[in-house]
Amino acid sequence: MKTLFRIAVVALLSIGLSAGLSAQTKKFTVKDLPAAVKSAFTTAYPKAEIKGVDKEVEKGVTYYEIESIDGKLKRDLLYLADGKVFELEEAVAADAMPAAVTKALKANSKSYEFIKAEKIVRGSDVSFSVTFKNGKKTFESSVTDQGKVLSTKEMKKKKEAKEEKEEDEEKEEK
Repeated sequence: MKTLFRIAVVALLSIGLSAGLSAQTKKFTVKDLPAAVKSAFTTAYPKAEIKGVDKEVEKGVTYYEIESIDGKLKRDLLYLADGKVFELEEAVAADAMPAAVTKALKANSKSYEFIKAEKIVRGSDVSFSVTFKNGKKTFESSVTDQGKVLSTKEMKKKKEAKEEKEEDEEKEEK
C-alpha cells in the first residue's frame, strides 16, 4: 500500500512539475497584451498588421513589444502597460533622413553607401540607427536628428558575431 501511495505522489508531482514548466515556456500572444496597449496600437496604426508580440521586464519595468508592418513600413514599438509608447523604431528610407544625419555620416566615412536605417523615438529624443558600407566594411552608427554621432561600430561578419556571442554566453555562465 505504501508503494502504491509513493507511486501516486511521484506521478502527481511529475504532472505538477511538467505543467509548471509548460506554463513558463508559454508563448506570449496578442491576446495576452493589456487592453490599453492593444487599443493604443490599433488607434495609432489602424492599417498595420501585427507580426509579433513579446513581454519584457527590465529593471522592474514591464514593456510590451509589438512588431508590425504597415504597408511596406516596418515598425516596432515598446509600450508600458497603460498604453503609453516608451519607444518607437521604424524603418526609414535614405531620402527620408534629416540632412544633418546624412551629412554627419558622410563626414565620418570615406565612401558612405547607405544600406538601411531606423528612426528611434524615445520620449522627445529622436535618433537614427544607420547601417552603411565604407569601402568593404559595414558599420552601424547612432546619430541624433541634429547630426551628432553618438556611436559607430563595425558590424561583425556572421561567423565572428556567432563566436563573440558564444564567448559572452560562456562568461555569463561563470
